[in-house]
Amino acid sequence: MNDSNYDVSISRLFEELKAGNPQAAEGLWTVYFERLVTVARKQLGDAPKRVADEEDIALSVFQTLCVGAARGKFADHVRHDVLWHLLLHRTNHKLVNYVRRETRIKRGSGDVRGESVFLNQAADSDARGLDQIVRKEPTPSMLAALNEQHQRLLETLANDTLRRIAISRMQGETHEEIADQLKLSVRSVERKLNLIREC
Repeated sequence: MNDSNYDVSISRLFEELKAGNPQAAEGLWTVYFERLVTVARKQLGDAPKRVADEEDIALSVFQTLCVGAARGKFADHVRHDVLWHLLLHRTNHKLVNYVRRETRIKRGSGDVRGESVFLNQAADSDARGLDQIVRKEPTPSMLAALNEQHQRLLETLANDTLRRIAISRMQGETHEEIADQLKLSVRSVERKLNLIREC
């Protein structure tokens, strides 16, 4: 396809995009997305990529194009070369804003690390990041220790009523439900819960 036909094709896709045709967005995506990703990757360099990477930047630029076209903006940007320069300008603008935002002192000056700091390349497990540290299921020894502490704390309470109220509350029962079970007033249950908290 020669340049003039290419410009006509891009112009047609852009006009259809402005008319709300989703296939036109797909066509422009095919032409420009990977190129935008390549530009963004080069410009990002060693900038922090925890929040967004080159594909996120390119997606944001493309979304800006689609939303702007639907609102009637960019009316003059229909030729391939002009549209490409517009996309480059928007990419550069978003990259500058992103790098400024992510390297601010209050965001750690770009030195904040993610879960990758916990990666253990030698580990046999499939766990990655914090999944290596935090297990989904407690170990038997952890359960035994929790049970022992639970029993010890219950024994510090002055009487069986306080123990029953504490256990019921830990099981998610409301003050009213506990009061009904023990034939107490709600206010009495609340006072006893305050006493349990103090213990």
